[in-house]
Amino acid sequence: MLFKIEPELNEIIGIDKLGTQGKMNKRLLLVITMLSLAVCSKAQSLEFGLFGGGSYFITDVNPSAHFKDIKPAFGFVGRYYSGSRWAFRTSVTTTTSDSLSRLTDVSAVAEFNFFDYFTGSTKSYVTPFIFGGISTMFYQVNGESDKSVPLSFPFGVGVKYSVTKNLGLTFEWRMHKSTMDDLEGSVSAPNTYQNDWYNFTGLSIVYKFDLSNTGACSSFNKNDKY
Repeated sequence: MLFKIEPELNEIIGIDKLGTQGKMNKRLLLVITMLSLAVCSKAQSLEFGLFGGGSYFITDVNPSAHFKDIKPAFGFVGRYYSGSRWAFRTSVTTTTSDSLSRLTDVSAVAEFNFFDYFTGSTKSYVTPFIFGGISTMFYQVNGESDKSVPLSFPFGVGVKYSVTKNLGLTFEWRMHKSTMDDLEGSVSAPNTYQNDWYNFTGLSIVYKFDLSNTGACSSFNKNDKY
């Protein structure tokens, strides 16, 4: 079953041929995804939604200016909570740049809420949060796919807000420290940084599926809901 879904993954991320290491990393990514879905079955609540916003790059072409040459970015988000403070999220986000035909990032991060929060609460309905984790990226330069499937390390800050019983909004600023130094493509520029950075900033709207039961964690107060 694992290898039957590889063609669909290739179509989503825009890569038809990968090197040996890239194929191994891709299959490892599929295994991690399946394990994440299995763990989600034990979560207190599970959220799925859409991300929309912008992206920019810090490379040798643009070594210091944040929010410069912003391009549209969009993607999918999945998040589960084991309590009111900690959440674990996977996401797939796609964007472009002046030098890249496409970049698709697949991330797994842990989120820490500064205040108690869960979607559907009338008391714990807003919180700032921080997060960090690991991701891999697939990108194309002038239509040619990079076959290495490198890693990056995302981190950032954001705010969560519960809109209704099942709908929540999240605004976030997410920075990625990549392990690559060619995200500026074929553009000639002084080698200012050893590795490049990229950013996603935007808004997610999610729908909550409540998985709690009579034995749910006490931090999910059943009387504190819409």
